[in-house]
Amino acid sequence: MAYTDLSYSNEADGVENEFGVLLPPGARAFYLHHTIGGRPFDRTEIRNRTYSTLFDACRQCASGNGDYVIALPGYAENIVNADQISSLVAGTNIIGLGWGNNRPTLTWTTATSTFLFDVANVRLQNFVLNMDPGTGTTTVAAPITVSAAGCAILG
Repeated sequence: MAYTDLSYSNEADGVENEFGVLLPPGARAFYLHHTIGGRPFDRTEIRNRTYSTLFDACRQCASGNGDYVIALPGYAENIVNADQISSLVAGTNIIGLGWGNNRPTLTWTTATSTFLFDVANVRLQNFVLNMDPGTGTTTVAAPITVSAAGCAILG
């Protein structure tokens, strides 16, 4: 497999990309990016697994399957609703690719916007979590609530 672009081998073998993310057998990968089609999505297998919102990508995951939602560098999404990612299922790994300011960003924009970790074994890793939408006038009451076992927020 090439390390220069996103590559797909076989769903049973997993998916590998330039950052070394290798999925265990049986797990599936779904991607987050605002631009769907064209590079780096030349391969139909990747393009058909690419979504523009975290809700839509999580909706594809199967509970307890160990599926991955991989946010590509520069991806950004506003969290505007209470329990905005209500499609989240147990065992989902949400991984951001990139370094520094190029990491994916989640921005809470309303006082009632929340990301609920209310299912077990969910991992959110390598995201910029922006609780200030830039105006300085929004106070988010509970941006993240963890109420299930085995959840992690890393990096």
